[in-house]
Amino acid sequence: MQEPANAQTSSLHHAVVFEKSYSKNLLVSPVRRYVLAFMSRSSEDWAANVAVLEAAAPKLHQKAHMVCIDIDVKEHVYLMNLFGIRPEDCPTYRFAVLTDRLVKYRPEQAQFTPHAVASFARAARKGDLKPHLLSQEPPADWDKLTVKRLVQRTFRDFVMDTRLCVFVYFYAPWCVHCQTFSSTWEAVAARCAHMQDVVFAQMDATQNEVEGQYIRCYPTIKCFRKGDNREVQFCEERTVEKLMQFVHTHSQASWLDSTVV
Repeated sequence: MQEPANAQTSSLHHAVVFEKSYSKNLLVSPVRRYVLAFMSRSSEDWAANVAVLEAAAPKLHQKAHMVCIDIDVKEHVYLMNLFGIRPEDCPTYRFAVLTDRLVKYRPEQAQFTPHAVASFARAARKGDLKPHLLSQEPPADWDKLTVKRLVQRTFRDFVMDTRLCVFVYFYAPWCVHCQTFSSTWEAVAARCAHMQDVVFAQMDATQNEVEGQYIRCYPTIKCFRKGDNREVQFCEERTVEKLMQFVHTHSQASWLDSTVV
């Protein structure tokens, strides 16, 4: 197995072990496609699986990087979370395309043979597979609370209901700003509980991915207006007063638009 100083070129020819020191080279490479294999270096299968990936690398014809990620490294937990991978899922692999956003693909079965790895990567690269979107299980009482708890599988049917004006708060659990803002969101929702056809929701955007909703910063607040589902993002100071103005402006606009014949 190759462990080079310059992963930008060698990972197009060999399986390389991911290290922070050359991660920048991978990201600035003109080839922005990656096979990412998540494996434990302490596992007895490590060497055999690396050999499989090494054999598969030439089959990619320099159209994707082949990268091994050691799940025993504490700093790699964020990559596992990004792809929704648990330690018990490993060894496994994913295909990723990085442009203005990250598109991820997951095999139905992560078979460790050169043919299986290369065939999966080829199908993902050609667009023959659907991107994999993360989703949590919906809480039992997700629609009974003042602020509805959305997940990927409940998002579209709920938010795209044209009978409602829906305000959604996209958050990340690790975000300090979100941790501070959550109580403000609850307060605004409580103040607006009497408003007809106006509902509030929130969703962990790190564990729930919705096609067309590419959240780049946290917290992100959006309104999906009644009648036309027009999407409006909140860009003011995150205070109760500013949020109330936002709610009144867009819920009223939704109502006015829906009454026009």
